Amino acid sequence: MDLSKFKLGDWLMVGAGIVMLIFGIALDWASIGGVSGNNAFDYFFTGGLAWILVVGVGVVAALLAGGVIKPGTAPWPLILLGAAALATLLMLLRLILGGGEVQGIDLDRAAGMFVAFIAAAVSLVGAFLYFQASGGELSHLTDADKLRGSFRGDAGAGRGQAPPPPPP
Repeated sequence: MDLSKFKLGDWLMVGAGIVMLIFGIALDWASIGGVSGNNAFDYFFTGGLAWILVVGVGVVAALLAGGVIKPGTAPWPLILLGAAALATLLMLLRLILGGGEVQGIDLDRAAGMFVAFIAAAVSLVGAFLYFQASGGELSHLTDADKLRGSFRGDAGAGRGQAPPPPPP
């Protein structure tokens, strides 16, 4: 794998994936009175799913940058951006909700939850940089025809354009 092909967005996504892979499980996510515990999978929807998304974004980014996955096989910039955005939203929700409650006792947020949120946010920044480097713009995200077109493989599709002619 040629690391010189990695751009800043790739490094951010891969680095965030590695941080989430290790610290999303190794660090405690909840504490009370000096006692801590829990990890991402104790909060599956807001923690475990975010963990899977960030690690997945990091793996796909590494495979794309390394040339193992060809960039044109799917709208990868859009997929990575969506996955990283969802992971960041889920982690923000987890931070707002806190550590939860056990037998009527409220749990505080611990270091793992904060590190996981930062990893998700870094992954989102990397995915956005990758999206921009691939020619994507924020205005493309609000145009439903362009979004549909990117999943069909005709990213230039827009309103008022005639469909391509049928093959001979």
